[in-house]
Amino acid sequence: MKPTKNTIYCYGCRRTKMLFETKAKADNFIRYNSEGIQEENGKAPVRSYYCGICGGYHVTSNPSATDGEKMDSRDRQRVENFTRQKREKEEVRALAQTVSNRVVRIKKLLKYGKLTDAEDLLDVCYLDLEEIHKYPLTAYSKQSSLREKVERAKELFLQVKEVLGLPEQEQQAFISQLPPDSKQYSLVNVLSHAFKIRRIEHLLLQTETLLDEGETNGVAQAISECKHLVGEIAALEKNKSENLQEAEVRLHEMERRLHRLKDKKKTEGSQSKDYAEKAGDEYSEDGSSAPKDAEDSPRVKPQSKEYVSTILQLIKKLEQIQKAYEKEDYDNCESLVEIVSFILDDLDARDENVKTITDQLDNWKQRLGKS
Repeated sequence: MKPTKNTIYCYGCRRTKMLFETKAKADNFIRYNSEGIQEENGKAPVRSYYCGICGGYHVTSNPSATDGEKMDSRDRQRVENFTRQKREKEEVRALAQTVSNRVVRIKKLLKYGKLTDAEDLLDVCYLDLEEIHKYPLTAYSKQSSLREKVERAKELFLQVKEVLGLPEQEQQAFISQLPPDSKQYSLVNVLSHAFKIRRIEHLLLQTETLLDEGETNGVAQAISECKHLVGEIAALEKNKSENLQEAEVRLHEMERRLHRLKDKKKTEGSQSKDYAEKAGDEYSEDGSSAPKDAEDSPRVKPQSKEYVSTILQLIKKLEQIQKAYEKEDYDNCESLVEIVSFILDDLDARDENVKTITDQLDNWKQRLGKS
């Protein structure tokens, strides 16, 4: 009888063969079926052998053990070739994915005006392409499309570098001539993003310099413009970048310094004594010590509109910390913790809502390994 069950295509002998789990089952098949197969086909299986490719036992009508050894050697070579080709494909695909990820990273760096980092990463991409080129074409057939992707990133880099090297007025004139484009990493969107980032950095440095010199004129306007630009960029990003998180921290610190500086100027001279006495009367009921000067009083007065808005903002930040923690985005968690700490400095530590939020913040600090 012609075998019809347990058949599989064997890549070793390049045809369909029966496959048995054990040698005993293969030998039993020969014992009970060889005569019927002989009558039907004119030849019958006479021995069993293990196939390394199929991972089981086949039967054959070739009685020669020498031929069997040659076939085993052939199969082993094919297994080695197949294993090597599979390994090469996995390696080159992983490398290709790394290149693709780096191209995206380059575009993000360009949006933040980090030309040096983008150029360094671009050089790494070309080294990776050379490494991929060493593999046979059968391992990765999309080498040309991957190279095109890197070339487009290079072209974008050169355009951005050229424009950012122009005077500011010429930069604005250039981008105003570009047509709108919905693509995230189009030239117009990358340049627009880079201009905003540079403006934010300029405003932050300018404001910090003014505060260091004890000046308050123009600081509030600069902080307001900076916050507006940060908000525009944040609205376009799924997750806030480290640059934006750092900018928010610096803005909160500058706002705090500005209010402290204004309070200090208001209470200079004879007013400082009156302010201290008033603050002492305000807190005397709970038996706590009155603040000795304006530096110790909370900027945000309890139960004011700003107080309510600040408490709601802090609750939202705590929720963001929870979400970031669930995503194992610990860097974002730590940045948010710093922001909450800055905001809390402007509130009265004796307020019950503030105490509750402070307790939650302390718990997060412990979770994140902070003291």
